[in-house]
Amino acid sequence: MNSGYGLLGAFVFLVAGVILQALLQQFVYPRLSEYHERAKAAGRQTMAPSRIMLVMRLVNFVLLPAVGLLAGEAIFKR
Repeated sequence: MNSGYGLLGAFVFLVAGVILQALLQQFVYPRLSEYHERAKAAGRQTMAPSRIMLVMRLVNFVLLPAVGLLAGEAIFKR
């Protein structure tokens, strides 16, 4: 892995993760929170929206760049 393709892949996937996280935060989190509050009022148990968003943050900021690092050379060296 002498070339910078792995780092380029990690950077591209990190940027994609940031964009995806912003979209999730803007559009998905409010709906999750609303559903969770309705379920609490009805006495049902659901997973907290903050926990779901934590998992999504880990995926977007750790897993995606790691995949980009490992697959960067295969993707960009064509």
